[in-house]
Parts: sequence; structure tokens; C-alpha cells
Amino acid sequence: MRAIICGAGIAGLSLAWWLDRDGWDVLLIERTSGLRDEGYMIDFLSSGYDVAELMGLIPRLKEIHYPIPELIYVDRSGRRIASLDYELFYRLQKGRVFNFMRGDLERVLFEELPESVEVRFGLTLDEAKQAQEYVDVLLSNGEHERADLLVGADGIHSRVRKLVFGEERQFLRPLGFHTAAYIIENEELRRDLGGEFRLLSCQIARSAYIRSVTGRSLPSSFIAHQTRRCPHLTVSSSIRSTETSPGSCPLHSGTAGTTQRFTTIWLHRLRCLSGVREEWRS
Repeated sequence: MRAIICGAGIAGLSLAWWLDRDGWDVLLIERTSGLRDEGYMIDFLSSGYDVAELMGLIPRLKEIHYPIPELIYVDRSGRRIASLDYELFYRLQKGRVFNFMRGDLERVLFEELPESVEVRFGLTLDEAKQAQEYVDVLLSNGEHERADLLVGADGIHSRVRKLVFGEERQFLRPLGFHTAAYIIENEELRRDLGGEFRLLSCQIARSAYIRSVTGRSLPSSFIAHQTRRCPHLTVSSSIRSTETSPGSCPLHSGTAGTTQRFTTIWLHRLRCLSGVREEWRS
């Protein structure tokens, strides 16, 4: 049996591992030119931990785990207003939880793939035709492939879904939130944060967190806001979608200051990323 998986993210890589274990001939194609390091810090537990254990990945995941001593809630001035002892969370999970960057997990899964899994980067699908006993696909490089199973693991804007079932507007259901995740290249900010995990939340409609990643000079960031209550707000989903000059954002100016300026830095960075209107700050 032959399978073609479109998308070498966490889902695609995991499925390729399992299908190969069960004797499938697997071709995994990925649109980007290589693995992606972008992303955000994730809590890895429950069913994800269970599957990783079955795959024998726990020793590797321990290597990429970033311990979090506590989660600190701050106000708009960066002052601590509450905290959560993460050790308590670990104990509640009986130690079956990791924290790491999404891109690090993706890299571990890729490195653990058997050599029998063929991976081709820089490719996607141009056509997919269903026959009675197989599916015939046309790759973006002009090559034809035939398989017993075609899997779309290529994200929320899946090309496979579009080719097979039609335009995505038929299937997407907006939930009223926009999010953005990115890594900030700023050594001074990393030093100010230390190993802390800081979170700013303005009710449920707006929240942001930032933390420095141990062993790196790259603080990891994640922001979210509710769009239905604030329809004029938009946030870019990728840091590459908006270019900013070095002087336009405090995070690139080299004067990020102390952690007490956390909120001000965040709001300026948000505006640099997506052109959010000034009213968001009020």
C-alpha cells in the first residue's frame, strides 16, 4: 500500500512514522524548502504525550523540554499581579508533560523518521484525481504520482482539501479570534526576562505572553485578540508579512529596558506587526 502525505508538520510527520511502521510505502511532500523553526511554546501532555510514548520519543522530548518555574500575570505596567506555580501543574499531570517550541517537536519527529520514508521539500499538489482503486496526483514539479491513500496534513488552508472538496470558505468557521506567534531577536529583552514566563490578559478579548527560551537568545511570543467585539482589529499571522525599520519598534532599538516595560514593548510590537489601530492601547 502506498500513501502520499501533503504537509510535513507535526501531523504529517507523525502519520508518516505510523504508516511506515505498519508496512506502507510513504511519500511525504512539503511546500516549504525545509523544516520550519517558527512557532510558539506549547504544553505537550495528555494524548500527545501518550502517542509520543508509544513512538519511543520520550527521551528525545526530554532533551528539548524547557522547564517553566511559574507563570506570571502582569498588568499594563509590567507589575506582577498573580502567579501560577507550574510545579503544581506538573504534579497534577504526574510528570507527563513537556514544554517546548513547536518547531523543536517538528524537528524531533523528522529526525526520527525511518529512512524508508521518502521526504521531498519544495513541493505541493497541483491536481488530485480520484479513481476507483487509487488516486492520481500531479506534483508542482510536473511529476505524476499514484497512491492508495492521499492525506492532506497541510494546515488550515489545506491545498489538498481545496483540490478534492472545493474552496475553503465552505469549511472554515471563524471563531472570532486572531492569533500571531513569533520569535523576537533581542538579546537585551531576553536578559530582562530571564527564565520567566509573563502573561498580559485584558479580559478574554486580548492576551499576550512572552518568555525567553533557555539556551537561546530568542524570546518566544504569542498574542491573541477577539475580533468579533473589535471588528476593526487585524493581526498578521506571520512576522514576515510586515517589514519594520529598526527604529520603528522598541524591540529592535536596542533599548528594550527592564521587564517593567513589558506591556509597552508588547503593544508597540503589536502595532509594528499588524498596523493595529491606536484604540487597542486604551
